[in-house]
Amino acid sequence: MKTGHTILIGLPRSGTTWVHNYIRHNYINNNYGFVLPTVINTVKGEIIDIGSIVGDEWLDYEFISNKQKIEMLEACRRCGLEVCHKVLVDSLARRTEYGWDNAYAPDVLSWFKEFYRDTNIIILKRKNLWKTYISYLFHSTISKQLEEKEAKLIHPWHAAFNTHTNTFVRANKEASILDETIKTNKINFKYDEKIWNKFMSSVRFLNNNVINELPNAEVIWTEDLSDKILEERFGGIPETTAKPFKNMNYEKYYSKKGLEFIKEKYYQGFRNEFINYGYISGI
Repeated sequence: MKTGHTILIGLPRSGTTWVHNYIRHNYINNNYGFVLPTVINTVKGEIIDIGSIVGDEWLDYEFISNKQKIEMLEACRRCGLEVCHKVLVDSLARRTEYGWDNAYAPDVLSWFKEFYRDTNIIILKRKNLWKTYISYLFHSTISKQLEEKEAKLIHPWHAAFNTHTNTFVRANKEASILDETIKTNKINFKYDEKIWNKFMSSVRFLNNNVINELPNAEVIWTEDLSDKILEERFGGIPETTAKPFKNMNYEKYYSKKGLEFIKEKYYQGFRNEFINYGYISGI
């Protein structure tokens, strides 16, 4: 028998933060368990981004081991509590334990399949794969170069949107702050082989492993959802949710020649492989 609560799986930049806001709201209203605290980034006391590393992406949290993260989820369930968190695909591909003697430890997906066998699972896929990739490349490039420069991570990933007033909470200031970060730190946007390979691995693992190992999960295209559909499904609407930056054009940050190469590389992978997973190219 399925439980009432839901857990969400998806690729980064596919709409998971937006959808998960409704799932969090549903957890709170129905007392399924608890939600974890969010990371709030501020500049001069003003909130610029409500992050999701702790509050949503528990299995992706870097500072404790996978074994410890799993033990926490199991301990909470023994106490009758479900932890609200969303799952990025890469976290399921990791081993449950690290170390030279744990090379054959099961991956997190094997544990997840058993632990959440009676849970409603949604696998979210963004049909326009190009939009997922260019957004992922853009933001991953910023994070990578800020870390290399040891610069302050003023890097909002989303814009906060008030669903009651139908307006951006901070008038889309996050986009301006991000643009200033790019200019100040002279971020160089270009093709990155490591980021591309990681993206391809994630798409493959989602479609070849996660979906096959979780045959009872509900696969939903992001493009088939709306705030109204999510409100009806999860019994309410959160006051604040995440939206893409208004009028943000990721492609403008790349040189014409560089963007052509990125699109050519992407389309080759799409044509040879990813089209078989039901995506559209988007270019």
